[in-house]
Amino acid sequence: MYRRREFSRLLPLIFSTLSIATVSVNAQDQHNASMHDSAHSGHHGHLGQAVSCTDLASPPWAGLPSYDRSKIKDLEDSLASLSTPTAAREAGFLPALGEIPGMGQHYVNLELSMNNDVDVDKPNNLLFANIDGEDQLVGVAYLFMDKVNTTKEIPFESGLAAWHDHPQFAGPGQTLHMLHVWFIESSNGPFAGLNFWLPFKTAGMAVPNPCWMADEEVADKIRRVSVAFAQFTGAIRNLLSRESTTSSSKDGADFNYREGEIETVIDATRQVGVGIDDSEVERALMAGVRDAAATTLPLLEGLIYVSQLPEKPLTPEGEAHSKRFLEFHEIAMQLEAAARDDNKLAWSEAADRWFENANEEEKEGVQRTLNELTNNQMSSEERDAAGIEQPTSTGVN
Repeated sequence: MYRRREFSRLLPLIFSTLSIATVSVNAQDQHNASMHDSAHSGHHGHLGQAVSCTDLASPPWAGLPSYDRSKIKDLEDSLASLSTPTAAREAGFLPALGEIPGMGQHYVNLELSMNNDVDVDKPNNLLFANIDGEDQLVGVAYLFMDKVNTTKEIPFESGLAAWHDHPQFAGPGQTLHMLHVWFIESSNGPFAGLNFWLPFKTAGMAVPNPCWMADEEVADKIRRVSVAFAQFTGAIRNLLSRESTTSSSKDGADFNYREGEIETVIDATRQVGVGIDDSEVERALMAGVRDAAATTLPLLEGLIYVSQLPEKPLTPEGEAHSKRFLEFHEIAMQLEAAARDDNKLAWSEAADRWFENANEEEKEGVQRTLNELTNNQMSSEERDAAGIEQPTSTGVN
């Protein structure tokens, strides 16, 4: 079915670069990652505050002000006709950046973004994630370009809703402000910058009890396991996409942009003064197409698949890789059982075993990705207060 020998040769490269590639369009730029590591290692204050697990962990978000509850429900209902990537594309939303752990895939509407307004009824980003083998609309995002100390009001009443920003996407004196809104259960509430349940869902794994997020020791393990799941399922998806024969007529993103679309986006970014060059814009767009078109295997199935690849697919130890990935499979089954049984201690111990089985490169990749994700969900003011250098357009994060 697949050219397994080619896959086995490519696996080391894919796994070694995936942790950067999932959060950085320029996967070769290690400087920002290492800088963030030293400035932000072990700091989780901006990974999302713990929220009430009884009324702010899933829709209908009973703990929100009534306006916010009503508005999120209205948004989801009004966007029901755009709940597939194909429908989103037809409505002018283009996939960009690729699958990002905790965010999914951004589909950006160029026309809505160009006016630089914040209209609560017209989000200019749709967020898709692969769940149960299908790309599903899981939320929206609002973005606009402005000075760092923007005076634009957040279109929701809850104190949980706050702008984060990306100066690397903007020109001098400007930054790109964003806010995410989730339509599905979320690890840190309806407005979390990162939803750590997404990689669990994409991997076909049971989501831990949201109340566990109040225990910071366990929450840290949940975040790291979430990123590890994203990296494994992403690497396997990358392999399978090389041999995919899926037709672009399938209910998913087209494999290629239509004629003139990339040029139109590049022209628009020049007009608004985006702080990245034309080639970086194109890479961001093509990353979106790549991930949206790829086949996703459930984690348990994918680990078995990788364990059976021939001819030293991952490490110089040759056959030892098979045993290691079968161990990952066994640990994943333990995580699944503990989550379903609501057994926090058993889940925590299984998470420890997962990282004991991981090699140093995999563990460093998880931490580096968490640091990158964290830094990019902060506001510029928060980064300054924490002594973290602002992201730049050298390596788009």
